Amino acid sequence: MYERDMRNLDPTISGTSICLEPAISGSIRHIPFSCLTEEKNEPTVMEKQEVNFMSFSGVCFAEGKILAFSDSKSTQYVNGFPYYIGNVKKIFKNQQFIVSCTGSNNLPLLKNSHMELQRLEDWMNENISEDMTMFSLCQHLYEYFNTDVATDLNNVVLTGAYRKKELGKNQCIFVRSEIGCDMFCYKKQLITKAETWYYGADEYMDYFDHHRWELISSSKEYLQNVLELTIKKIQHKLGPGGYNPVGVPVCVEEFI
Repeated sequence: MYERDMRNLDPTISGTSICLEPAISGSIRHIPFSCLTEEKNEPTVMEKQEVNFMSFSGVCFAEGKILAFSDSKSTQYVNGFPYYIGNVKKIFKNQQFIVSCTGSNNLPLLKNSHMELQRLEDWMNENISEDMTMFSLCQHLYEYFNTDVATDLNNVVLTGAYRKKELGKNQCIFVRSEIGCDMFCYKKQLITKAETWYYGADEYMDYFDHHRWELISSSKEYLQNVLELTIKKIQHKLGPGGYNPVGVPVCVEEFI
């Protein structure tokens, strides 16, 4: 079972990891790129932060196929109440990797004394080049959070996968990275058998922690059906007035 709290990673057990702790007393501690290398293997225990992530997304590997899945619901709060906004793209890919996103979908930016919202979807589309690696993407997004994002907010969690030629079709690399203002966690692990990594709202984490096998398939249609049925189950459990943090349509994409 994948450990939900990524802030205390043991690389001898879970693979290569980087985990940089937040600054003390809210001050910004800028971490230069020279300190962020994919081979760095010295994780730091970070303070536990109680954050109820909205949305649900992840990746799976089965029968030589890599699939990424996500919902497309975006939640914003007005006067303390959540409301639903449109269909949001949360899966991105290039020739090097595929990645799904959970957490903040809109990033507040301060421009000319005015607050503007930058959609994470737009930032991804503008900044992911075909030759960019997933680690480079995480570096770039971390730098963006610490130079342009105006206020602290929920972090963004990226769950992705990529291949290496020397591994062949029956193996791949899974990646999990949590990024925010003064927050950078990065973990990668070699996957040699059918597996899935996922992250998101507590209700869905609890459900799939007990039904993990449902998210392991080489069929896009199967995964889509599983997630759509689970959304209905969770909504029934929440009741007619309960706010479901995950919503349709469900998106599933394959990385070739």
